[in-house]
Amino acid sequence: MTSTSENSSEDSSARIATDETGDVARGLSIGAGAAVLFLLLRLLAVADWNWDTATEIMAVTDVNDALTMFFGTLMGDAAFTGALVALLLPIVLLKLVWPIRGTRTGIVDTSLTLALLIAAAVALSATYRYIWVPISAVVVGLAVVAMRLFWRRGALRRFTEFVFRRATLIAGIGLLAIAGLVETPWVPIEDVVTTTETVHGYVLKAEPGFLTVLTEPDRQVRVLTTADVRERR
Repeated sequence: MTSTSENSSEDSSARIATDETGDVARGLSIGAGAAVLFLLLRLLAVADWNWDTATEIMAVTDVNDALTMFFGTLMGDAAFTGALVALLLPIVLLKLVWPIRGTRTGIVDTSLTLALLIAAAVALSATYRYIWVPISAVVVGLAVVAMRLFWRRGALRRFTEFVFRRATLIAGIGLLAIAGLVETPWVPIEDVVTTTETVHGYVLKAEPGFLTVLTEPDRQVRVLTTADVRERR
């Protein structure tokens, strides 16, 4: 009897380990796919949805630029980012302090996400006077609390539970929306003064002998010889 119980326990532990491994693998696969889609949407949006221009931008973009593209995108259009922060901040906070059915999961990840969202809200409010970001976050939070308190059954209850359980998915969809809608590149705009002209645009890559510039507003990729460049401002 003891042997059977031990075997059952070992089988259960093995199944749990297998399930956890499968969840991690699926999470990594989904994350990798989302990252590729994010980069593709960024290239197309910045290229004004011109496939040839996007291909030229990709040719001068390497893996090391991926992190710059991500954070540059979030900072490229503060209004879009502010709206995403206002939506996610109260959901993540409530998920941490008032979880669905009293079960807390992913406390570390949720806490780190919450800290990042609070920092972004404070920075946006201080830099651009986006007071509407914390105000909107409070409004969203009150709406979610009201749904949880007063609608214990029905479609609204199911919707509230979905929002709480799929906060990460909502954040991912929001990031993909920003990637496809924000046309501002991930680098600051400059005036590159050469011996013959002034090129207004975004320096995508600076390497010995050459500058690769995405012009504004026509969004064409141009390669300038640094020997001809007199000033960048």
